[in-house]
Amino acid sequence: MKKALIKTITYRALGSLTGLVITYLATGDFKMGILIGGADIIVKPILYYLHELVWERKTNNEMPF
Repeated sequence: MKKALIKTITYRALGSLTGLVITYLATGDFKMGILIGGADIIVKPILYYLHELVWERKTNNEMPF
């Protein structure tokens, strides 16, 4: 579980930074980039972590998908 949490944090940091830069380049508005990057860094790690937990449970129990 610790590995999944570290993986979640590092992956989202990179993803959120990418989202911030893309938003800034698309809109020219740094505040909008911060807003979307901030939302991204909060919402997506939670979704990813829950996905990782479900995935681990299913693969460890050899349950069909």
